[in-house]
Amino acid sequence: MPLNLQTGSGTHWVSAWWAPSADDGGSPILSYEVTIAPVGEGDLVETRTKSVSPSALVEAFNTSSDGPGSQARITVTAINAVGQSVPAELIVTIPGVIPEI
Repeated sequence: MPLNLQTGSGTHWVSAWWAPSADDGGSPILSYEVTIAPVGEGDLVETRTKSVSPSALVEAFNTSSDGPGSQARITVTAINAVGQSVPAELIVTIPGVIPEI
């Protein structure tokens, strides 16, 4: 399981970074699967998944969020020859653009 998952966000972007687990289940990590998904129906985030190299330990997503306070669930799963780890997960609030009136 990826450790110390942290996120950052700004208007129209979310980034996530993590540390590798000391326990790889007996097989080297081949990649990480990073997913961003909406938390609720009103959250303006498109679900997307990226596969990143085991040395990356960071991934960024552009978002289509245009309302303040949209939330996204970020999950990171380590993948090796044995299978997938338990995912690390965080929920992040994305500051959106407040329209001018």
